[in-house]
Amino acid sequence: MSFMNKLAAWGLASCGMVALISSCSANSSQDKYSGTGGGIAEAGDDVTDASAGSGGSSTDSSTDGLFVTDGSLTDVVNETPINICGSECGNTELCDPQHLGYDDNCNGQVDEGCPCTPGLSHWCFKGDPASRNKGACKDGVQKCGETGTWGPCIGGFHADAIDNCLNQNIPQGCHDLSVAPFTTVHLKDGTGTFGQGATGESFEVTCPSSIPPANCPHVQEPNSPNATYTPLQLGQYEVLYSKDDGAGGKATCTFSLYVGATGLRVELNWDHQGEGRAGTDSEGKPNGTFGPDLDLHVHKPGVQTKWFMNPLQPMAPQDDCYYANCTASNFAIAMPMMAAPKWFFDDAYPHNWTYRLPYNPNDPIYTCYQAPRGAGDEWRVFKKGCHNPRLDLDNVVCDNTKTDPQDPDFCAPENVNIDEPPFGLWTRIGVHYYGHCYAGDLHPTVTIYCAGAQVAQLGPTGYNAPVTFKASDCQGDDSNNNAFWMVADVMAVEGPCGDTECIVQPIFGDLATKTPYIKPAIYAKGNYGAPCAPAGDAGIGCF
Repeated sequence: MSFMNKLAAWGLASCGMVALISSCSANSSQDKYSGTGGGIAEAGDDVTDASAGSGGSSTDSSTDGLFVTDGSLTDVVNETPINICGSECGNTELCDPQHLGYDDNCNGQVDEGCPCTPGLSHWCFKGDPASRNKGACKDGVQKCGETGTWGPCIGGFHADAIDNCLNQNIPQGCHDLSVAPFTTVHLKDGTGTFGQGATGESFEVTCPSSIPPANCPHVQEPNSPNATYTPLQLGQYEVLYSKDDGAGGKATCTFSLYVGATGLRVELNWDHQGEGRAGTDSEGKPNGTFGPDLDLHVHKPGVQTKWFMNPLQPMAPQDDCYYANCTASNFAIAMPMMAAPKWFFDDAYPHNWTYRLPYNPNDPIYTCYQAPRGAGDEWRVFKKGCHNPRLDLDNVVCDNTKTDPQDPDFCAPENVNIDEPPFGLWTRIGVHYYGHCYAGDLHPTVTIYCAGAQVAQLGPTGYNAPVTFKASDCQGDDSNNNAFWMVADVMAVEGPCGDTECIVQPIFGDLATKTPYIKPAIYAKGNYGAPCAPAGDAGIGCF
């Protein structure tokens, strides 16, 4: 099979990005609660200019650690498709990579009947492909269903007969807004001329369906023209605006808030946040917050080394980005026992710090500067931009009655970013059931974005059953018997339009039964897990 066809089988995005990302057009072991590496390059801290599974079993199976592949990638050949990024209305829906995401036959459906890998996602655009990214037009998201075909195109603003985005451009009335995550948005900005003359007004925001209710922030000052909203996760949010017109009447309009970011972004949510075991303060007294506590881990690209840090080997490579070494405080002072990861370069892509000259702390590329609960202020102190990689938010315990994302007890998701992902190397994602053990089952969800476009949502889908951490998968805080889910490998590649795209390889404990790859934490502390897949012409893959 050709390389391009293999990418199609993986659900590789072609030419597409979501809000804020320019793209080609259709025409072209420490106690966590007490507070208490080698790699691609020996990198320092110099500032550089940069452009910007069903849980439970820990036993091995006979087909341990297999990936979704359709053969060896050693037979990859170079191909240059005709009309790489172009498309137009035709008679047939096309499933090849350069047409993935387009409504090729302009029937209001996208990639109907085209094959894909369950759990993966892709941008999509309905109507004339030539209208994509023009004016007010915005991509939606299609998800690969359990039957192995693409589902409907959800969200976005399209050129089909229903949405007809080309006739909108930038409307004078209510209109869509595009922002980076963590940005505090003044919702009045989306009402345009429609909001003029209002004698009373209110705002409601609906989060994307992928965000659990406990992780969905509420509008602050919702019944005021000063209403604000701070989205913590990527996706399309819907805003309902209501006003009194001053003459005894009421009127409403809706608009979308598109939240996007550059590079590779991984978000972790799980159910039952803010339930179960109570958290404690510095004196060991209950503080009103609750677990359970899951942790997001992102492994250094291209190297097959063990997870976590080893306090007995303080000079060992720090190849795992997670709560113990990857938040802003870890980069303030070099501590041998808690060394922060230095995976990349000072003066070449990918940089250790994403930075642009002239330096402007309000530059939107510095998404980490807006991180809630004080984390953004910690990153700003360095005046170096945002580090690659970094953990913006670590959710230990929370109070699910809190609705303000700036509240330190808000049930925030965990997310890790690599704004400048290396090309051609696999980056592995893991989820650790750290502790605050819950009495019932937990269901984690990992959502992966590449250049702002959702490329996978694993956990609820992609396996023989939703990925589940059972009560028996947690034996105590940081117990070696707690579950560690190795989720997927992700590789950034340069797409045919010169933009950043990603290949996602879900990891299975048993390919035949599509079970997730879940091991005890002690295994991950000494092993990488299943070998990463070969990459062929896509890159090195792993060393």
